[in-house]
Amino acid sequence: MAIKYKLMTIIMLSCTIGLILAGGAFIGWEQRVFRTSMTQNLSTQAKMIADNCKASLAFQDTQDAEKILQALHVDSSITIGCVYTSNEELFAAYYRDYPEVKLQLTNLRRQGFDFKAGSLTVSSPIILDKEIIGAVFLRSDLTPMYTMLKRSSQIIIAVLFISLLAAFLVSSKLQTVISRPILNLAQLAKTVSERKDYTTRALKQSNDEVGLLIDAFNEMLGQIQKRDSELFDAKEGLARKVDERTAELSKTNEQMTVEIAERKQAELKQQSLNAELEEANNELKNFVYIASHDMREPLRKITSFGTMLEKSLSGKLVDDDAENLRFMVDGATRMTKMIEGLLVYSRVSTKANPAEIVDLNEIVQQLQQLELSIVLEEKQATIEVPKPLPNVEVDPVQIRQLMQNFIANGIKYQAKGNLPRITITSKPAADGMIRVEVTDNGIGIAPENQGSVFAMFKRLHSRNEYEGTGIGLAVCKKIVERHGGKVGIESEPGKGATFWFTVPAVSSKPTAVDKEVESSV
Repeated sequence: MAIKYKLMTIIMLSCTIGLILAGGAFIGWEQRVFRTSMTQNLSTQAKMIADNCKASLAFQDTQDAEKILQALHVDSSITIGCVYTSNEELFAAYYRDYPEVKLQLTNLRRQGFDFKAGSLTVSSPIILDKEIIGAVFLRSDLTPMYTMLKRSSQIIIAVLFISLLAAFLVSSKLQTVISRPILNLAQLAKTVSERKDYTTRALKQSNDEVGLLIDAFNEMLGQIQKRDSELFDAKEGLARKVDERTAELSKTNEQMTVEIAERKQAELKQQSLNAELEEANNELKNFVYIASHDMREPLRKITSFGTMLEKSLSGKLVDDDAENLRFMVDGATRMTKMIEGLLVYSRVSTKANPAEIVDLNEIVQQLQQLELSIVLEEKQATIEVPKPLPNVEVDPVQIRQLMQNFIANGIKYQAKGNLPRITITSKPAADGMIRVEVTDNGIGIAPENQGSVFAMFKRLHSRNEYEGTGIGLAVCKKIVERHGGKVGIESEPGKGATFWFTVPAVSSKPTAVDKEVESSV
């Protein structure tokens, strides 16, 4: 709906409601006034009849009372008039259109009126010498009042129609004062929206609220025009920057293309070198294994013949010759042990087995009964497992070798006269691993030497103090790393040492050992 029709509708509704309320109030007031007037008139007539009927009641002259009542026919609205004695007996009556009816008496001493059933009833006592001798009752219908109300309603309806017609004509002319500027503003807004021309302005015609709206609209157009100009300038600047950036990116892209090509060539070359290095490493492992395996036989012969010579020439050689022969036999023996250690170290990768679920408690028990039984008995050593160890998913042969090396290491490095005591515990570690700790009561390791105990051929004591080749802990480190775990030591000199390592717990995921075996296959 257009704004001018909305304004006219608002004006017409306001006028209609106002006129209806005024007409209703006028009719209500007229009805109240007419009721009061009817009551006063009828009460006055009742008093007049009461005064005229005093003598009739005093002398019991019914005919005279009826003549007095017959004078009521002058007022066509009075339908019934009755005179009663003090004993509430009908003395005389006047009826206009009704048959004989006896009115319901009220208190004779009270003067009053009653609107009921579309009629007005008035009563007035008849007093003679200050004594009530009877009463007069008059009843009048409300036809005059209804006639007056009907006439007033017709007048109000006519006034309402004429007023609404006048309001319509006036509002249709005056609404343009408000609607025309707003419609012009709306048309201008539509034009600006369609043409994107923010230079146009609305014409201000007044200083009222509509004028403020036009000022605000013009100010908004000014701001939009300014921002549009700034955006246009920014767009041109951005276009220039985009062109410059595009040129830079194109240049950079060309450089990156060249670098990527060079990097791919370098990666291909590195892959080739890695493949050659891996092949060389495998060849070196095989060479170490074969060489170590082949060198054991001549060393065994040197050791055997040297021992035989030492026995056969016992007492025949001078001191230097006998000592040199002992050095030769001892060197060959140590060389044999070192070669065997190298073979064990190389077998960690070359002779690997798939991972299995292994019970560490069973491994420790078997080591006590088999491999370590003699040394445990000789050294009177004890192995304690305070709590059952968990199952792990590892190479069973290598985990057996790992546990044997750590336990044997704890038994060997003891002070003279000290009874070895080995304690094995475990606890969960991060990333689905199990941490196993092997604690001894031996001589311990100084902090500055703890970082090198797992190095190949690293010895912290002379052979006269403790035997060994310096390969056992290096083998342990390689076994742990092959399983994807970590190894370490915690110790104080004279207070024993704790060697710890982590291995995979039992799970359904492939372990590092499985992946290594699969890749080697």
